[in-house]
Amino acid sequence: MHVSEVIVERYANILSSQDVIKLFDRLQENVGSRLEAAKLCGLERKTVYDWEKTGEIRLRTKKKVLAALIENLVDETLEFMTHRGVETSVDILRIYLTSLYETAVAEEISKTAFQQLVSKFEEAKKQYSGLIIGHLESEIENMLHSLSEKALALEVQFDTAPLDLVRLSSLSAEIPILIRTISTVAPFVPDTEIAKIFNFPKEFVQSFHKALQENYIAIRLPPALPTSPSSYEFQPVTAGTTPLQGGLIERPEEGMRRLVGT
Repeated sequence: MHVSEVIVERYANILSSQDVIKLFDRLQENVGSRLEAAKLCGLERKTVYDWEKTGEIRLRTKKKVLAALIENLVDETLEFMTHRGVETSVDILRIYLTSLYETAVAEEISKTAFQQLVSKFEEAKKQYSGLIIGHLESEIENMLHSLSEKALALEVQFDTAPLDLVRLSSLSAEIPILIRTISTVAPFVPDTEIAKIFNFPKEFVQSFHKALQENYIAIRLPPALPTSPSSYEFQPVTAGTTPLQGGLIERPEEGMRRLVGT
C-alpha cells in the first residue's frame, strides 16, 4: 500500500467536516474551479453543495478529499494533518488527566486510591510532557496545586516532578544564571534547592553541577588589554572554588564590555 493510501485510511477520520471543507476550498483555489476540484476528488459537484448545506460529510467522502489533497498539495496537507493530530492528542490527554485529577480530589477518596491516581497522573505527565509543553502547562500546574493540597489534607506524601522539557528559548536565558548560581552558592545551598528555584529536574542540576566542577574553564583578565586571544590565561576551576575567587570574572557581560572597550 502506498504511503498516501496509508495516511488516508488511518487518519481521514480525525478530520472534522469543517476541516474537509477548508481543505477542499484550498484545493479549489489551487486548481481554479470547484468543478475541477470535485473531479480530482472523484466527487460530483452536487455532493459539494450538499455538504455545505448540511455540514455533514461521510468518512468515505473525507477519504476522497484527503487523497486528492495529498496528491496535489502534499506538504500543505501533511502540515495541516500534523497540526490537527497534535490538537487531537492534546485534547485526549487533557480529558485523561482531568479524569484522574477529578477522581483524586473527590471528597471521599481513600489514601490508597489517591496515591494510585497520583502515580498514574505523574506517569502520564512524564510520558507525554512533549504534548503538555506549550499546550497544557497552566492547566497541569493548577491541577498539581490542588493535588498537593489534597495530599496535605489526607496526610500523604506527594512528590511531583517538574516538567522534564524546557523550551530552548527559556533554557538559553536561564543557563547562564544557573551557572552563576551554582558557582556562587554551592555548596552552601544544595542542588535540590537550586532545582526548585529554577523548576529543573534535580538530576539535571546535579549533573550540571558535576560537569562544572570537572570542566569549568575561567578566564583571568590580564592587567592590560591583550593584543591577541593567546594573551589570555585559562585556568580550570578545581572542586571547592568558585569563579568569583582569585580575581576571576564575576559577570560575563562586564568582562565582555572590558574586552571591547565599552
